[in-house]
Amino acid sequence: LFTLAASVDVERAFSRGGLTVSKLRHNLSDESTRAATVLASWTKIPGLVPQQEVVQLF
Repeated sequence: LFTLAASVDVERAFSRGGLTVSKLRHNLSDESTRAATVLASWTKIPGLVPQQEVVQLF
């Protein structure tokens, strides 16, 4: 079985997006869903998103 690394990353992002849209958050706009999915993937890269600043925003 052969899978490209890029396709695995896409599958993970797609799955993460599915977790974002839940029973409680099914009314999110597509833009909000995309933003949440992208931000979640960026937080996995050390130092890219200043976590303390994000916490202060909320």
